[in-house]
Amino acid sequence: MDRGGGESTASATFNPQHSAPNNTIVASGFEDAYVDAMGNREFWLAVGLALTAVVWGYGCGDDESPARADSGTPDSGPVEEAVLHIATFNAGLLDTVGFVPERRPLVNEALAELDSDVLCVQEVWQDEDWNALLEANEVARPHAERIEPVPGVSGLCTPEEFLPLRECSELMCPGAGASDLFACTVEMCDAEVGDLSSTCTSCLIDNGASGDLDVIEAACLGSGASDEDLPLPPEERSYLLGGAFGVGLLSKLPLMQTDTLVLDASTTRRGILHAMIDVPELGEIAVFCTHFTAVLNELRYEGSYETWERENAAHVQAAIDWIDEKTDPDTQVILLGDLNTGPALPADDILPEVDESYAQLPEAGFDDPFLEGAGASCTFCTSNLLVREEDTGVGAAIDHIMIRGIDARVTAERILDEPVSVSGDEDAGIPDELPLSDHYGVEATFYD
Repeated sequence: MDRGGGESTASATFNPQHSAPNNTIVASGFEDAYVDAMGNREFWLAVGLALTAVVWGYGCGDDESPARADSGTPDSGPVEEAVLHIATFNAGLLDTVGFVPERRPLVNEALAELDSDVLCVQEVWQDEDWNALLEANEVARPHAERIEPVPGVSGLCTPEEFLPLRECSELMCPGAGASDLFACTVEMCDAEVGDLSSTCTSCLIDNGASGDLDVIEAACLGSGASDEDLPLPPEERSYLLGGAFGVGLLSKLPLMQTDTLVLDASTTRRGILHAMIDVPELGEIAVFCTHFTAVLNELRYEGSYETWERENAAHVQAAIDWIDEKTDPDTQVILLGDLNTGPALPADDILPEVDESYAQLPEAGFDDPFLEGAGASCTFCTSNLLVREEDTGVGAAIDHIMIRGIDARVTAERILDEPVSVSGDEDAGIPDELPLSDHYGVEATFYD
């Protein structure tokens, strides 16, 4: 595929969902050699060759499989050294995702244990969650920046939208606790939720932690915004979670020349966080960390672009334009985060999500080492317990590390995709194991 930036050197590390590692392939070859050569003097030669292959990692695998830092012999050329690890992860710390109290400390622990030099996080919405993440990473990644909240107007619900929602919530979610009242209501009262304005939705989320419908009604019932008011200009919108962006960078390397761009978004604040990093072996790299608009079909669209899909495409284009403004043509660039868009890759069972939006990135010269490699896979997957079938983007790869102008070999793999043990409670519907988030992460490794 023509990426507009020359021939890509990107490949991807082994992913167990798609192929066997080289030593497994070699072992299989050894069994074949054993069968074919048994009783033949050449059998022992086959044994020796196969064992040599197992020890040194040779075999019949992908010719572009990533070199290991500890591999290499006098005959295999110089040893490649990993000089930068960079990762993205959507933590999903929102009640509608579910099990936040159980997952929150495990997310912090898992992120602190990553070997990534730079980490872009999304959906770390609340100040207390961000501060807890900073504390967990104060040794591993002491340099941090985030996009600070920008509150919109106060949220209010009209009686026509709130009262039917309350009646449905009382009927479908009796006895729901404070942590799951809103999640239950969103799932069980989808028609009523779809009628909500952004001003009403933001108020419900901001006050939903009480778990008390009387408290929520007292805080949120008012005049609200009607259909006749649409589309609302950005300065008159109400944004979820007090205008939080949920986006941050944590780094072992100093973050220089930091800057932010606030995007024109409906319902949820969206923006891009920029920083320069200096990698001795590679030079300066411009990093852009973001979380673009999702297609939120369950919510009424009130923004500037007519549909959620068009808003996502506008955000991708705005990112490209801002990157071009902030960098020179020869600047090394990394764009990463939950972009809420991705291409169809049928061979890897990856479904499209606003793929016409994603197409703007390769046209602008960006490569995607994860999706271009042998380990390509979904990052918002049906196999994830926290993903609902009715969500948009299910089965798609929407979390990305995009690169442009980097003269290095890059490998990429999916990370943080294994369930973790929690203190389950069968009566409360809490399982013994949970995914860390409804998203899986991606990590890219850059070699000198």
